[in-house]
Amino acid sequence: MRLLLMLLVSCVVAWPAAAEPVQRTLAFGGFSRSYVDHVPVRAAGREAALVVVLHGLGGDGANVLQQGRWVEKANAEGFIVVAPEGVPEDPARPARFFGNKRSWNAGPATGSPAQARGIDDVGFIAAVIRDVQSRHRVDARRIHVTGFSNGAGMAFRVVAELPDVVASIAPVANGLLVPVETLRRPVSLMLVWGQADPLNPIAGGKVERNGGLVLRPSAEQSWRQWARLLGCPAAPVVDRSIPRVTRQAFEGCAGGSTAVLVVIEGLGHQWPGGRVVLRLVSGPGSDAFDATAEIWKFFAAHPR
Repeated sequence: MRLLLMLLVSCVVAWPAAAEPVQRTLAFGGFSRSYVDHVPVRAAGREAALVVVLHGLGGDGANVLQQGRWVEKANAEGFIVVAPEGVPEDPARPARFFGNKRSWNAGPATGSPAQARGIDDVGFIAAVIRDVQSRHRVDARRIHVTGFSNGAGMAFRVVAELPDVVASIAPVANGLLVPVETLRRPVSLMLVWGQADPLNPIAGGKVERNGGLVLRPSAEQSWRQWARLLGCPAAPVVDRSIPRVTRQAFEGCAGGSTAVLVVIEGLGHQWPGGRVVLRLVSGPGSDAFDATAEIWKFFAAHPR
């Protein structure tokens, strides 16, 4: 018995310490851009999937990883996760949530400072992916993009312009804000939205952004448009087996792709199953759906 205990203790001590996220900088488009890079111990030295997570308006890389508990999920599943960061409204000053927000140029209906200045965020995110590939062993067939709010709109734009790079996407709480006529390659979609979102209403319409009004598509419009791009069958499959969650999926689309819409009843402008932030402005959270866990399952099932 004593020998067994000694062996167990030695095994525990032999495990390597958990890796920590690293902040990196990258010169791009005349700016010093940044991203957070996390390579779990399980992913070091072997070919691993890459998940790119894009923050919302005013957020940053560390914030979005914490909100969705992405570091913990990456450690458990052994994938690399990175969180690029948008340009502050005034690049000459430090970024702040109140007063100098970071944002993404997710398209004409964004209404963000980055969109107004024409920042090449697609090019930057592509550069981040290349930089990560130069540092780590990335499985090129398993590069996926997710994002929240402004970052969700950016996720749509990235894959619309880089379909040969990205395997699948999972935007949360924002829609397709750029015109897309065709996709060079079918890319599966999981779109997740809170039914009670006060900032990006699920029904779309006019929303106030950066001192003006922009017209936003509904969740269903974005989802169905993507399904059309994938050449999906006419009727989706509806699943309400999880309380307060409705999942609709177009299956059997081009190249085995799929287009999924997940709506969470009572959820505000929050990451489902994640940390609740700014509740008074953004509305309630919900534990009915663990977005990080379900998005990873979706990504794992949809390589390029």
